[in-house]
Amino acid sequence: MTPDPNEISPYLVGQITQGGFHPALWKLNEGALAITLFLTRESAQTYKGLLEGKNWHEVQPDKATLKEILSLAVSAGISVAVLEPTGTTGKRLFSIPQILEGIGPFRQ
Repeated sequence: MTPDPNEISPYLVGQITQGGFHPALWKLNEGALAITLFLTRESAQTYKGLLEGKNWHEVQPDKATLKEILSLAVSAGISVAVLEPTGTTGKRLFSIPQILEGIGPFRQ
């Protein structure tokens, strides 16, 4: 099967512990939390440099692992993902439930 050129394979920044992968979260102006997604390893590394602590890693999970991470986020009450966040802004917000249903705009 040929990959869809419009589909992205995002990088995530997070901490890896014995309990699993814990993605970095970004706080929206309203106070809600969002999972951070990045188009490139370089932008993930830049964001990682803004975070406190040294146990942050950038990963590019396969589609099944990404779906699992996003499903766990929804279970934890996090329903939004932000693309390419910086300290103060993000390029785009996505509804995680829509991504998981396959109807959301999870495209570049």
